Amino acid sequence: MDRSLSGVSGMESFLRIRDLPSWPYFADQQDLIEVRKDEFVRSTDRMAKMARKSVREGGFSYHNLDRMIDDRKSMIDRFSLK
Repeated sequence: MDRSLSGVSGMESFLRIRDLPSWPYFADQQDLIEVRKDEFVRSTDRMAKMARKSVREGGFSYHNLDRMIDDRKSMIDRFSLK
């Protein structure tokens, strides 16, 4: 074992030997966002439209929630003590 690291926890020794990987990537991500901003905006708009379509009446999520409610109601009817 390296004498300079004796009595130091594993995480502390790792942090002393390695640079934290998060710092250099932050600036790269900001640059990427600036370069591809229009693409991100279009993509998020498309996803938002799909989500709204799914939750409105007749959409997939609306239909699945409706089916789940009906299923729970039928379970209550089957197992309730009348």
